[in-house]
Amino acid sequence: MNSDRQTQKEYFKQAYKTGTDIWSENNYTQEILSFARLLPHKGTVLDLGSGRGHFSFLMADLGMKVIGLDYIEDLKNHNNENVKTRGYVGSVAFMAGDVLDIPLQENTVDAVTDFGTFQHIHPKDWEKYEMEVSRVLKPNGVLLLVELSRKTEQFLNFKPNESETGNLDTYGQHYHFFDQKEIQEIFGQGYETIKSKTHTFHEMNNLTYLFTLLKKK
Repeated sequence: MNSDRQTQKEYFKQAYKTGTDIWSENNYTQEILSFARLLPHKGTVLDLGSGRGHFSFLMADLGMKVIGLDYIEDLKNHNNENVKTRGYVGSVAFMAGDVLDIPLQENTVDAVTDFGTFQHIHPKDWEKYEMEVSRVLKPNGVLLLVELSRKTEQFLNFKPNESETGNLDTYGQHYHFFDQKEIQEIFGQGYETIKSKTHTFHEMNNLTYLFTLLKKK
């Protein structure tokens, strides 16, 4: 079945509301830390699809100023309450907005991070995503992508490593499993690759993720 963005948005909204957002429990913190420490120290970071804010707070602990962006208003409100109660005022703030229409001015942030959001963007919107990220990034700013990898052997009844497209539409959700060549094609003209690796998380049903750190030219 085909999945559109509004269907996906409703799915995620209900999952966060009912507490069935099992992806929030994915524990790839240590792998992410090795990349996050390469982000501009004390820079301003835009965390796309910030969800419950786990990685936004993590980057604040590394000394960065973080803006967490998610389209779910209730998440924004809940996370901003956590900012107050956990003592992160001045370090982290959450706002509501769409990754394809980022509510920030041009050349605003030193870094953009995306932990599992781009993989849900349909290929027809990849160019719009790249344009929005590039618009808000300062010159020489960096982009950190952590997305599902085509090297994953099995996901539900789908075999990404045998797929020609890497696309999966199921239960109204779109998933894309990336390889490094695709990342180069999408971002290659405007970015240079600083670091890239894949890692298989055996504790997460053997899902393989592609970690890519890019620098805007």
